[in-house]
Amino acid sequence: MTRTPVLLSCVGTMGDLMPVLATGRLLIGAGHEVEIMANEVFRSAIEASGIAFHAIGGRAEFDAFVGGAAWQDRDSGWAAFLREGIRPCLAPAARRVEEFAALHKDRCLIVPNNYSYGARWAARAHGLPLVNLAIQPGMLRGMEPSQQLGKDLLPGEKVSYWRAMRAAEDYLFHTYGRTGGGPTAGLGHLFQDGGPNKSDENFIGLFPYWFERPGDDWPAHLHLSGFPLIDIGIVVPLAPEVEAFLKAGAPPVALFCGSFMQEATLFFQRGLDACRANGRRSLIISRYPEDLPADLPDDCLVVAQAPFSQLLPHFCAIIHHGGIGTIAQSMAAGLPQLVIPLRFEQPDNAACMQRLGAGRVVPLANSDQATEVFSDILVDPEIQNARIGLADRMANNNPFHKTAEILRKAVPNNRS
Repeated sequence: MTRTPVLLSCVGTMGDLMPVLATGRLLIGAGHEVEIMANEVFRSAIEASGIAFHAIGGRAEFDAFVGGAAWQDRDSGWAAFLREGIRPCLAPAARRVEEFAALHKDRCLIVPNNYSYGARWAARAHGLPLVNLAIQPGMLRGMEPSQQLGKDLLPGEKVSYWRAMRAAEDYLFHTYGRTGGGPTAGLGHLFQDGGPNKSDENFIGLFPYWFERPGDDWPAHLHLSGFPLIDIGIVVPLAPEVEAFLKAGAPPVALFCGSFMQEATLFFQRGLDACRANGRRSLIISRYPEDLPADLPDDCLVVAQAPFSQLLPHFCAIIHHGGIGTIAQSMAAGLPQLVIPLRFEQPDNAACMQRLGAGRVVPLANSDQATEVFSDILVDPEIQNARIGLADRMANNNPFHKTAEILRKAVPNNRS
């Protein structure tokens, strides 16, 4: 039986790519022809998974919104991300959707992540089967927004990702639809139906019901599957220096700050202070040594990357930024978590984690409290019990069959 070709689109960082890549591998395993379009910096990771790749942005744009000049004017993460991350991908993504649909005579499925506006617009304009990926609850919930478009999401703010991102998409849609120029020049046919938001769209939430149940103000056609832990079951040997460090003493504490590294120096300093005060060794996972404190202790190892599913079980705890993938992997490893969120969806993810009892949250603005809170986490019996229970739940986390079935039903001629 011929399987529907699927085009996945990812705009964002490595944290955004990982669940898209996991979905692509799932579809490959189910016999689908799969292509992922993303920034050029992710080519090797995608092609190494046996998935066809199409570039919709270059390294210069990626560096600009992740850690380059776009952040230096302090105009907020949102403004930089919209300008340097999302806008350059609008036209390339839309055109690739049209090419992919023409190649397969419109018998295909388009699966964009939350920030892939151009792919979504093209799929809508051509009436193609469309399923949107939401990798965390903050992209879906409908809390009253407390900020204007373009302002950064600060730690602890209750901001609706569903509304903020839809407002951003609506703004860009009408701006370029009205002017007929800019990055979407020549794509005027995408803007004929009045607006980018449709009430009957399909969404997959890549997290389980027990992590956060849908509210009445979430999308009507939403299906939750589970956390796609991409490296579970993949055996990659740990680097010799990591193996030696782990064997040299008591289980260390992991420190990880994700792909957006602004404020990272303060983050790592607070984490190291907490480890030192509690007599704990530490291992930092970071590709950006220039953002680390200058006076690293002797009992701290720094590595650029490591497979989380294999590395995390060797730790006694983790201090991190609140990325949804890191929270999921930490729960799977049964680790108590101290989360110091930096921006975007991280405060919302951290609140979900804390509600489940897996750890505690300290906003960056109050990070001088990190040492005291971390000390409590290490001995709190409720957190210790919760982490064990969550590890058991994660052992039963298998979203792949459900995700495949949801995607299959999204194609009209596949619905039963």
